[in-house]
Amino acid sequence: MNVKILALGNWVVSNVKISINGKYKPGKTLKKYIKDVWNSFIQKYPKAFNGTMVGLSEWGVTGDKLSLSMRFTDYASYVATRNAGFTRKFPASSRANPLGITIIVFTSDGKIICGRRSIYMDQNPGKLYFVGGYLTDGILEKSVLTEIKEELNIDRKDVEKISANCLAYNTVFCHPEIFVKVVLTISGNIVKNKYLMAKDTGEIDKLFFYTRNILINQYKSNNLPYEPTWGFEVG
Repeated sequence: MNVKILALGNWVVSNVKISINGKYKPGKTLKKYIKDVWNSFIQKYPKAFNGTMVGLSEWGVTGDKLSLSMRFTDYASYVATRNAGFTRKFPASSRANPLGITIIVFTSDGKIICGRRSIYMDQNPGKLYFVGGYLTDGILEKSVLTEIKEELNIDRKDVEKISANCLAYNTVFCHPEIFVKVVLTISGNIVKNKYLMAKDTGEIDKLFFYTRNILINQYKSNNLPYEPTWGFEVG
């Protein structure tokens, strides 16, 4: 597994400082390429929505604070610039670079929540992963809470602690990824019941609950129920 770790730490979300300056501005040729790729993409995934994303420009660590300098982009630009061959095709252009979020959720009874992605998903269909998404504005905690609400139906009142531990570069889909730990005040059994009423159950089609030691042992022995995603392996 090819992993490029950018920064490691234990940052409470209030110490992840995000500033948004400007917008991703592709040139004329790249803009046409993005449009063509997006038109082909929505033919295959007609429910896809070209929503706002936030791309990473620069980062830095000062003391106990992680600083992220961002710019607005969109999903179409990401889809067109996320393949490995993009830099060969457009050597003078940058990628959209949206900030992905991998969320490792711990229940109050010591279980880690994993999910199998639906086989109908564009990215990593049928693979094992943690909860995840992308930063859509300048507030990391808000994006984390939105993802766990949509995918697991977990509310803010069920969350005890949120911290960020790693900034890495996703070498599969070519964008930076921040890894976040969420500790819940509710048990795995309660999560199972809440998940049934989640808004976005189409993304996770099956849940798994592991203790940390069992999860690590199954990963090391190649005994996981499904192939893991890049984010799962790094997490």
